[in-house]
Amino acid sequence: MKIIFSSHSKKILTEIYKFYKFKANIRIAKAIKTKIIYRVNELKIHPNLGQKELSIQNQEDIHYYLLSGNYKIIYIHFDGNIIITDIFDVRQNPTKINKENR
Repeated sequence: MKIIFSSHSKKILTEIYKFYKFKANIRIAKAIKTKIIYRVNELKIHPNLGQKELSIQNQEDIHYYLLSGNYKIIYIHFDGNIIITDIFDVRQNPTKINKENR
């Protein structure tokens, strides 16, 4: 089983890193990014680790999520792989997230 980050999730992970790099420092930024990636890699061993994500509008694909600190990692199982589709801070306003993704 392979883990694939969508272009959107790569962009978000980079934004998270940059935010903490400038808000706090590079050590904290690296630690947060490392924790997210570590959590994602747990799916290689336990692909059914996450819970169903019920708030995703696309009902064709079943989305799942994992938590890593304040971050929710959204993914799907597709063609024998796991695709990370989104990562977001659960402290954000969900309305804001939906507007940004349109």
